[in-house]
Amino acid sequence: VVTSLGTVLQGNTTGDTSVLVQIGSVPAASSITLRFDVTLENPKPAGVNQVANQGLFTSDGGDVPTDDPDTPDVDDPTITPLGGAPDLVVSKDDGVTSMMPPGNLTYTIVVQNVGNRGASGVVITDTLPPNTIFQGASDGGLESSPGVVTWPTFTLQVGEMVTRTVSISVPNQPVGAPTTLINTVHVEDDGMNGIDPNPGDNDAEDPTDLVFAPIIDLLKEASMPPAGGFITGAPVTWTFTISNTGNQDASNLTLTDTLIPELIYSLGTMQYEGMNLTDALDSDPGSFDGVNTLSLLIDHLPAQSSQTFSFVTVINVPQGNFSLPNQGIISDGGGIMVSSDDPNTGDPDDPTVITVTFIPVPTLSFMNVMVLTLLIMGSAIALRRKRMKQT
Repeated sequence: VVTSLGTVLQGNTTGDTSVLVQIGSVPAASSITLRFDVTLENPKPAGVNQVANQGLFTSDGGDVPTDDPDTPDVDDPTITPLGGAPDLVVSKDDGVTSMMPPGNLTYTIVVQNVGNRGASGVVITDTLPPNTIFQGASDGGLESSPGVVTWPTFTLQVGEMVTRTVSISVPNQPVGAPTTLINTVHVEDDGMNGIDPNPGDNDAEDPTDLVFAPIIDLLKEASMPPAGGFITGAPVTWTFTISNTGNQDASNLTLTDTLIPELIYSLGTMQYEGMNLTDALDSDPGSFDGVNTLSLLIDHLPAQSSQTFSFVTVINVPQGNFSLPNQGIISDGGGIMVSSDDPNTGDPDDPTVITVTFIPVPTLSFMNVMVLTLLIMGSAIALRRKRMKQT
């Protein structure tokens, strides 16, 4: 604080929040000049657009407030507009670069104020990609119009950051739909605290590529064993279920099953989607090589569909207990090669196994044989006597 007359009593000590000058007597037709500097709070909170300052001159003749000579008002404070502005920055990310429909995505939106003034009336607007479905949003976000999500307004002081999330589901896309999802977000404030100096970072987008491909699953089950279990010579029906759980049709698939020597193919038993197939390599999709390998050609397997293929084998083992595995493979000659899986076990891609049970043939001891012989001889003698009486 500097004064042209008098003594500074307050204002030049650290922490002072007011100025006090003891002037004393003022000569007639003279003036006094006081000059002082202030440090403005930085950053400035939202809603503070100016500072006002007014002093009070006290004397024996009464109190006189200071007046701003640049305004027509009398005895008004001196008002200084404040510069600066909020600078809002927004970003968003769903955590992935690609996804396979159908599925779900959750976007995380981050808004920061990197300016030097607080922002008020901040609103976030998120525009969802086409052909997606809004599932929900954090912090009161709602779908204000189809495909547009907005959140309640809020204040964001300098250096502060807020996070919002929005979730969508991505169904199977219609033909001709874009192969990349682009989610855009925009943030702005009410402009009451200055104009954002960098409006270009008030928008952000997150592209996510859509993956379209078939996903082939191959399950294989054996028919239920009869009471007592499978025995040598018994028939076994093997059933494949071929599924495409992907979002794109599959074509030119070949299913191959090579039997172990203990399983003999029963000729003419192949069935595909309820249709009987011949064993020959002809116009129908099934064939048998005459030794141990069965094949099925699948020209077209639509997305989200399944088909069945079955055949019968006969067990060919000597007497005893055996475990007989069987497993098929399906491929398209390119990127698809899948081994069959037994759905009745917890292991993935494992062969389907049947158990052959040994049923022993009862044997007779020497005494049992003698008793049985005597019984047979006695029955024969009795039958002969009966016939002699009849004659």
